Amino acid sequence: MIGMWDPGADLGVPARDVPCNTHIYLRVSQGALDMTVCNRSNDLIWGMLGANVVHMTYLQELLAHGIGVPVGTYRVFTQNLHMYENLPNFDRIWCTNRTDDVYAMQSAHPLLQNEEKVEDLLADCETFVTSGPGRTYKTSWMYDVAEPMFRAYLEKDFDKRIGQIQKIMAPDWQLACLEWAMRRNVRVG
Repeated sequence: MIGMWDPGADLGVPARDVPCNTHIYLRVSQGALDMTVCNRSNDLIWGMLGANVVHMTYLQELLAHGIGVPVGTYRVFTQNLHMYENLPNFDRIWCTNRTDDVYAMQSAHPLLQNEEKVEDLLADCETFVTSGPGRTYKTSWMYDVAEPMFRAYLEKDFDKRIGQIQKIMAPDWQLACLEWAMRRNVRVG
């Protein structure tokens, strides 16, 4: 579930991490589903260009398939854009010359392929969440992306984790997972 800011639930709560996203606007424009995400606060590296771009565009693609239209434009409006410079590996990540924009290269792994249906993906997701990985699925996304991503998450050995990440067939998710692994590797930085 994507956390959305709820002042009744989140205001005044002694928590280190409360939802940053406040709302999402959706509209079909020129036959495609556009999505605009608004948030009260967003870290440029870990949020906006890290997890958020992957999670939100996944949601947009899922919704577009659900209503039978292509994916349109993805936009983000942020009230407070910032960077946490004191996090591990900040200098290395900040100074990296990024040339791996998988979206610009249009090499992202499609959420549904051939005759796969949204209902099948949702059923696969429910099976994955309730029964764990290693099950039989109806959609390739679960085999090609969800399974190796989950196995990478569970793996404690860094080199084996990277091996699992390399099995992720969606370049955008693979890149996000690789960056996640590198940020959490104590040998780096």
